[in-house]
Amino acid sequence: MIVTGGSGFLGRSVVRVAAAQGWDVVATHRTRPLGPADRDDPRVRWVPLDLREPDEIEGLVASAFGGPPDAVVHTAYVERGPDLDLVTHLGSALVARAARRTGARVVHVSTDVVFDGTTDRPYVEDDPRNPVHDYGRAKAAAEQAVHDADPTAVLVRTSLIYRGRDGDGPRSKHEEDVLAAVDGRAPETRFFTDEWRSPVQVTDLGAALVELAGRRDVHGPLHVAGADDVNRFDFACLIAAANGMDAALVRPGSSAAITSPRPRNCPLDSSRAGSLLTTRVRGVHEVLGPS
Repeated sequence: MIVTGGSGFLGRSVVRVAAAQGWDVVATHRTRPLGPADRDDPRVRWVPLDLREPDEIEGLVASAFGGPPDAVVHTAYVERGPDLDLVTHLGSALVARAARRTGARVVHVSTDVVFDGTTDRPYVEDDPRNPVHDYGRAKAAAEQAVHDADPTAVLVRTSLIYRGRDGDGPRSKHEEDVLAAVDGRAPETRFFTDEWRSPVQVTDLGAALVELAGRRDVHGPLHVAGADDVNRFDFACLIAAANGMDAALVRPGSSAAITSPRPRNCPLDSSRAGSLLTTRVRGVHEVLGPS
């Protein structure tokens, strides 16, 4: 298995789950540094990869194991900046085309913000994409490009990813932002009561992606997110309490005051994934609630 973006928050989880399950793993990195636990794992081979370079992608996919891999789990992306479209959209297309030529299974990671957040219910897979900001547009374009390159690829849409108590590796940015706000390092930070998501624990998501890598009976969009829909404020309170901090110090706010476009109601209906996968993806109350 090739895992692109293996040094990222989600990528590391995919790499660890896959290696523990006996997959031969080649993991790629570019901008994030590798930690000692990454470098010292004999089950994983790390290689640099620039998703802006077609020849690098083609070469890796064609010969990562002396030949092509059985699967490519594509987690790599950038969220903003001059390389947003080059990496997140066009790089994804290049990965899918290279994998398709070799017959490798493609598991592409996408996001809930391909939707506009105006619904009054959780989004299902067949709902039309209508992103409202540049990152969402790049991810929506990537979904279409991956599907066009390989109609058998699975396009996994997910939500806010976090570590929780029982995850390994670093905390997510969401968790670090909450802790910084509560302990006084970022006291003005507010967490929106009017933005709803379906947060997912990183190891649960990593295990689901590895399961999908070993299956070829699932294709197209698939929502794999946490079982609970919560707003950002309630999510922040759960994070604070789970880390032994006073949730009363979490300050609420409203995204209505933000002038830039934001998708405000993006929970995902993951019932299809629940019926297809053996991996159980828990809700945030189970992961972060009282133990």
